[in-house]
Amino acid sequence: MFAGYGFSEFEFLDRNYSLGYARNELKQEKKATQIIQGTYYLLRNGKVTDSLKTPDDLYYNSNYNNYYFSAKNDTVSLGSWTYDDHYTVNTTRYFQPLLVRSKGEWKFKVEEKIYRRPVPAMGQTADTVREFVNFRLINGRKMIFRNGAGSLELKQEIKDEVSGDGCYILEQGGRIYLISPGVYGSVYISFDAGTNWYLYPRPLQPGRSLLLQTEGPNGLSYFSTESTGGTSVMRKIFYDFLPR
Repeated sequence: MFAGYGFSEFEFLDRNYSLGYARNELKQEKKATQIIQGTYYLLRNGKVTDSLKTPDDLYYNSNYNNYYFSAKNDTVSLGSWTYDDHYTVNTTRYFQPLLVRSKGEWKFKVEEKIYRRPVPAMGQTADTVREFVNFRLINGRKMIFRNGAGSLELKQEIKDEVSGDGCYILEQGGRIYLISPGVYGSVYISFDAGTNWYLYPRPLQPGRSLLLQTEGPNGLSYFSTESTGGTSVMRKIFYDFLPR
């Protein structure tokens, strides 16, 4: 599949759906230069069901028209493109490709928008509270444990996806995994709902970890992609953690 479509990027959306991305060279009939076009492929259970092509007259790396993936709840942003030379506030019209999940199914969608400058919130903001199995999260950083073990203040904010600028949480039963990705990342593990913590002082693997999930009584697993010699290879990696 990777060789056939030439995927350079790959994401798992959930246990059934995934997203591939490839670039293709297009010959311009009236121009000497070539256009490189990006294509997003939607897969269900490993088979391509739909695709979305970026413009065939705009270079893939112009004005944010390159690969982009940012997931929030049931919507994934896939970059943007415009035919203006620069983004001008209240003037530039741009196109926003999206993946939207509805009733368990993912579908592509493209919205046309006017570029607006974000307006900062004024005044004091209220605390944000998120409920997890073993703790309550306050303002994205403070974990208050349900078993009475107290609280833990984090330096990095908890993120909904594995990213280089925050921590990622996984839970299963009383196990809590606090994962800091990237080359200098580490894994903090609690086997008793937050009372005691153990440190695995290395990143799971430098680079990207796809479909990171708990595995067995004490483990984690994920898929890792590598590109060598123009060929992409995907492997499933397993870790088994025991307190000592």
